[in-house]
Amino acid sequence: KLLAHDSFKAIAMALAAFFLFAIVDVFAKWMGRHYAVPVVLLFCGLFGLAMVVPYILWRKGWRGFIPRRPLRLHIARAVQTTINGYLIVTALQYVPLADYYGIVFSTPFVTAVASVIFFGERVGWHRWGAIALGVFGIWVIVAPAYHEFNIGTAAALCVPFTLAANAIFLRKIGRDEYPALFPFYSFLGILALNGPLTFMMDAPLPAAQDLWLFIPYAAAVVFAITLLGRAFAIAPLTATIAPLQYTAMLWGCLFGFFVFDEYVTWNTWAGSAVIVVAGLYLLHRERIHARTLVLQTAN
Repeated sequence: KLLAHDSFKAIAMALAAFFLFAIVDVFAKWMGRHYAVPVVLLFCGLFGLAMVVPYILWRKGWRGFIPRRPLRLHIARAVQTTINGYLIVTALQYVPLADYYGIVFSTPFVTAVASVIFFGERVGWHRWGAIALGVFGIWVIVAPAYHEFNIGTAAALCVPFTLAANAIFLRKIGRDEYPALFPFYSFLGILALNGPLTFMMDAPLPAAQDLWLFIPYAAAVVFAITLLGRAFAIAPLTATIAPLQYTAMLWGCLFGFFVFDEYVTWNTWAGSAVIVVAGLYLLHRERIHARTLVLQTAN
């Protein structure tokens, strides 16, 4: 019953988080069209810290900033989050939302390969076949526009790798960590990189009438990171959460059409369908693999 309760809570949190991440992407795409990427991330980080720091002080005092898990894990994840934010804002400057989500759907395949490299996990031919099919789906999305390949497409293709790293760090940090520290250290990393970059580039700062937009932008980031971090921490399996990212395609299509007048092309639909099918099969095989390990351990 406890596992079922944790699964339900993790699923609800993850669904809310992926919706909020779609809101974040809308703001990032709009901001990225008007300001340099380091400027967008810098002000997101400033407003985010302005929300998170008082909350931690109110709830825990100064001791709330001391992590329960090793600090190096939070620092490593802050670096990953910073790189991930830079890649996402860059990608969304050039790539339609639906295409972007179609490419990001390859994250479970990257995570599976990473588990082989970093944890020595065995991957059978079923899962290798799903990974190959997922790569084919990405090709279906990207290939028709190969002549328009740009830095945004390259950044989008890198995002699944940073998201896979995020899932690994979240699982390593675990369920015992204070959830507010997930966005706190992320924002610190964002400020540490993008503050110097902004001043080195001498990039224009946001106009006064645009500053208020960073409030919902940063708030969505705070809640999305907190909810997803907690969801991964309490979920019995990572595979419980990973399929839910596919709901982002719905939000990507809706926001892309109504906010940015973007139409979903046939290859995006086809490639995304291939990736979703391959991803769900991969996660199905991971559940079987996890169940087998549990039975072997019990025996």
